[in-house]
Parts: sequence; structure tokens; C-alpha cells
Amino acid sequence: ERTSLRKYTSLDPSVGKGVSSSLAATCKANGICFRKWLEDVLPRLTTTPAGQMIDSLIPGARQSSQ
Repeated sequence: ERTSLRKYTSLDPSVGKGVSSSLAATCKANGICFRKWLEDVLPRLTTTPAGQMIDSLIPGARQSSQ
């Protein structure tokens, strides 16, 4: 079953903050600038096929595949 991030972030603002904090921590752990990662990922959200979305958009995935 495919779930949407919007489903979680629209329920409670603190959930969205938690997701954002988790992504920021993942970026930091992988030596990635969170702001630059967001600038790269946000435009690709509308063009990345759903089946590839998670694997190609998580912090560090693009670096390890290049």
C-alpha cells in the first residue's frame, strides 16, 4: 500500500517537523548540506515515478549511485 508523506504531515504539524528533522539528521550523518539536498529534491518530486521515488530521493542515495 502506497502512503503519502502529505497524509502524515497534514495530520499534525509536529509530525511534519519530525520528518523534516529526521531528513536533516540523515543529511548531516552523510555529510550532505540539507538546504542543497532540498533544492535538488523538491523540483524532482513532480517528475520522479512513484516506484523510484523513495530510493532515488533519500539523502545520500544519489551520491552513492554516481
